[in-house]
Amino acid sequence: MHEMFDRIVTLRVGDVMTAHPVTVNASTSMAEVAHLFTEHRLHSAPVVDDTGRCVGIITASDFVKRTEIYAESDQHPMEMVHGEEGILLEPRSYDYVNDCMSPSVQTVSSSTPLIQAAKIMTGGHLHVLPVVESHKPLGILSNLDVVAALVNAFDEAKRSI
Repeated sequence: MHEMFDRIVTLRVGDVMTAHPVTVNASTSMAEVAHLFTEHRLHSAPVVDDTGRCVGIITASDFVKRTEIYAESDQHPMEMVHGEEGILLEPRSYDYVNDCMSPSVQTVSSSTPLIQAAKIMTGGHLHVLPVVESHKPLGILSNLDVVAALVNAFDEAKRSI
């Protein structure tokens, strides 16, 4: 089992990350993001500014957290507002990534030890970490990538017995 431990210790984020992530601009509409997530079977995407710098992350959870409800007749975004008369729906003029994303995003580099990235994810209850180089997205590390790396290390160690 030392082989498994040795393998896990030597793994870097770049060894297991998903390279070339789909990114979205902060000014992208949430409808466009929903389409991208569906088309590419994504659960998250790094958010970039006009220079390509990672400024946040948008996740499937951010869709759940939104408080708007779409009126079925015209599909304009509506916002739930708590008023004296109870909960009211009022038209909302925005529905963009910038309004829904997590702006204070934790990132790692491709050379970060995988175990360190796993500790960051565990400590922050994070499902994904953007992998950046010079503040630009290079990849994305998901909790599934970490689990797959552990399973593969275990299988390699088992074969060597």
